[in-house]
Amino acid sequence: LIHFWGTFPADADALRWKMAAQNLSSCENVRCLLKRYRGLIPKDNAAFNTFFEKIHPGRPIVDTDDERYGRGWYNVWRDTYVESHAQAAEAQLDSILETYFGAGAGNSCEGVDTGEGDVARPTSYAWLR
Repeated sequence: LIHFWGTFPADADALRWKMAAQNLSSCENVRCLLKRYRGLIPKDNAAFNTFFEKIHPGRPIVDTDDERYGRGWYNVWRDTYVESHAQAAEAQLDSILETYFGAGAGNSCEGVDTGEGDVARPTSYAWLR
């Protein structure tokens, strides 16, 4: 679902048809992950800056940071992120959930693994050789 990351289908109806033709169904893990992400959206400026502080302690401003991502992006929004931005992000996620999961978008995610907790890390990197 690269739609979540900002790459939208050029023809949503054709995509839906091709998915059906290939017997591709919606993934409950993805649906529940998207619902979990929705809960991570900061509700206001204070919540945004609390999260910023958590991932970049001291919220440093570094001239070489790129404003399009990472710490640079957070610094661009540190004083301007407000409730309406949270509402827009939530609405976008709701739209994605509705588009791909329809009436089942709001179903419970109890017991569905969304990758929370410690993620398994490789112990060797043979693929680098």
